[in-house]
Amino acid sequence: MLIPAIVFSQVVPVYDSENAGMVDSLSWLKEKQRSLIYKGDYLGAVEMGTKALRIARDVQSHESIIELNNANGVIHHKLGNDEEALRVFYEALLYEKQYPHPTYLPKILNNVGTALMQQDSLDKALMYFEKSLEVVEFSDDSTFNIAPLANIALIYFQRGEYIQSIAVQEDALKTLSLNTYNDKWSYANLCNNIAKAYLEISAYSKARMYLSRSSEVAKEIEAKDIALENYQHWAQYYEETGRPKEALRYKKLELSMSDSLLNQQITSEITQWQSRFEGLKKDHEIDMLTKERKYQEEKITRQQQIQSSLIITSLFLIAIIYLLFQSVSARKKAQRESQTEKDLSVAYLNASDGILMKADKDLQLNFINDKGAQLLGINGEQEKKSIWGILSDGHRDSKLEEDLKLLVSGDKLTPIRVRSNISDAEGNYMHFSWTITRLTKEGDEAVLFFSGHDLTEINYSVNVIKSAMIEGQELEKERIAKEIQEAMGPLLASS
Repeated sequence: MLIPAIVFSQVVPVYDSENAGMVDSLSWLKEKQRSLIYKGDYLGAVEMGTKALRIARDVQSHESIIELNNANGVIHHKLGNDEEALRVFYEALLYEKQYPHPTYLPKILNNVGTALMQQDSLDKALMYFEKSLEVVEFSDDSTFNIAPLANIALIYFQRGEYIQSIAVQEDALKTLSLNTYNDKWSYANLCNNIAKAYLEISAYSKARMYLSRSSEVAKEIEAKDIALENYQHWAQYYEETGRPKEALRYKKLELSMSDSLLNQQITSEITQWQSRFEGLKKDHEIDMLTKERKYQEEKITRQQQIQSSLIITSLFLIAIIYLLFQSVSARKKAQRESQTEKDLSVAYLNASDGILMKADKDLQLNFINDKGAQLLGINGEQEKKSIWGILSDGHRDSKLEEDLKLLVSGDKLTPIRVRSNISDAEGNYMHFSWTITRLTKEGDEAVLFFSGHDLTEINYSVNVIKSAMIEGQELEKERIAKEIQEAMGPLLASS
C-alpha cells in the first residue's frame, strides 16, 4: 500500500509581547504534534492539537487555527476516518478564505485530494491536486508542489501507468532540500513509492536504490509508517529476485513493525484514556474544590452576617444599657443632690439648736446667736463676757482657757470636749456636755460651733438614785440592828 503525501503547515508564530508565554506554548505544542504524527502516535497528536487549538483561539492566531485544523484533518486521515478528515479540511478552507494566506491553501487542497483518493474518487482527487499546483505557481516556494505531484503520481500508479508515475515523482524529488523534518519524511515516502513502481515493471536495481534511500531516511527520522511500507517493498523485492530467506526476514521485520505500531497505538490509546480519566478526575476534583470553596465562602458570608447582626445587636444593647445607666445615674445624682440638700437642711436645723459664737484671741465674745443667748441667759449688754467664764460659770479654769485660745488661734485643730454647769437667767443650773469646733477664722477672730447635750435630767436622776441608795442602806442597817436586838433579847433576859 502506497502512502499519499499529506502536507503539514509550519508557520513561525509572530511574537506577541502581551501573550508571549502562550505563544511560546503554542509553538511548542504544534511542533510536538507534528513529531507525534510522524512517529505514528496519532492519539497523542490529537491531545497536543486540542491544547494548541485552544490557545490559538485564546490569542486569536488565525494562521495557527488554520494550521491546526489542517493537522487535525491529517490525523483523522491517518486513523482511517476520511469522512471526518474531509469535514475538517473543508472547515480549514472556509477559515482560510476568511483570513487568506498563500501558505495554507495549496496544502489544504492537496490534503482534500488525498482524502478523496482514499475513497477511490480519483477524478475528483486529481482536480484538487491540480488546483493545489495552480496555487503553487503564484507562490515563491516551489516545494509546495511536491505533495500534489506525489499524489498525482499515485493516481497514475493506481491506473497502471507506472512510467508516468515514476517520472512525476522523480521530478518532485528534485525540489526537495531535505532541510526540514517534513522534507525528509516526504523524501522517504517518495523513494518508497518510486521503488514500488519500479518493482511493478521489474526494474530491480532501480527499486533497490530507492528502497535503500527510503530505509536510511526513515531510520534517521524514526518514521515507523515509512519503515513499515519499506519492509513490505523489501520483502517483495527479495521474493521476486529469488531470495526467500531475505524475503522472510523482511516479512518478520514488517510483522514486528506492524506489532510495534499496533502496540504503540494501543499504548497511546491507553495513555489517552488514562489522561482523559485523570482529566475527568481532576475536573471532578476541581469541581468539588470549587463547590467546597463556594460553600466555605457562603459559610463565611453567613458567619459575617451573623457577626454583623450580633455586633449591631450588641451595640444596640450597649446603647440601651448606656441610656439606662445615664438615666439611673441622673436619678441617683438627683437623689444625692436632694439628699445633700436634705442633709444640709438637717445640718442647718441641727446647727440652729446649737450655739454659734465669734470670739477674739482673748476669748471675748463679739457675737452669739439667738439660741445661744437664750440658752445661756445672755443679753446684749453682756456680750463681752468671756467664753471660758460662761462655760465655767465664772470660775476660772486655766486648762479650758488655754485650749480655747489654741482653738481660736488655729494652733489646735481638733474639737474640744468639755462638761459644764450653766445657770440660766432664772438661776437654775443646767448640766451640758459640749463639743466645740472651729468653723472659720478671719484675722484674730474665729467662729466656734458649740454642739451640746443637756445632761440636767440625767444628773438629777443619778442624784435621786444615789440618795435612794444611801437611804436604803440606812434602812437596811436599822432593820439588821433591830433583828439582832430581837434575837439577842431572850439571851440577855436569861442571863
